[in-house]
Amino acid sequence: MKKTNCFKTIILLFLTLLMCFTFTSCSLTYSVIKHFSNTPPEPTIKYAEFPFEVVYKLNGETVQINDVFVCEYDGIFWSTNMGYERDWKGFVKSTGERYLFIAGEDKKDGLYFALGSPSIYMGDSDCSDIEGTVMQIEWEDGGKNLCYTYLTDTQIWQKYNFKLISFTPSNPIENTFE
Repeated sequence: MKKTNCFKTIILLFLTLLMCFTFTSCSLTYSVIKHFSNTPPEPTIKYAEFPFEVVYKLNGETVQINDVFVCEYDGIFWSTNMGYERDWKGFVKSTGERYLFIAGEDKKDGLYFALGSPSIYMGDSDCSDIEGTVMQIEWEDGGKNLCYTYLTDTQIWQKYNFKLISFTPSNPIENTFE
């Protein structure tokens, strides 16, 4: 009888240790990776302005916008997919907005033009191609959730009578990171 109790106790102890190890190893692994992962060095150039031109047709009228896309270093953040990464913010100088408003009922729901990723402009990407994107932005749930919809050229034409003619961005800078 003592052997059975001793055997049960050993099995129970083993299972308990196994469960503890399983649960703590995940959080321990995450903590160790997060703590010891290399944080990327800061950029030498942390702020830059990039003139751009957008030409489009809206309701049969040609519109030309010349403005500046401002890009600014915003620190380091932790990404579950990539680890630590540099964070950049960008906005249109004349409006302070992330995207260029083109058409719609109001600025909460409408057609916008995204000028590209600030990290590309600031030389912090393997990609150096800057591509603008036309998208529809709508607020849902009483303005709590932002919904981005990428429409085809045909859908954009049918809904907004809009056609992008050209987008001429500035070239990305060559940045160093120390």
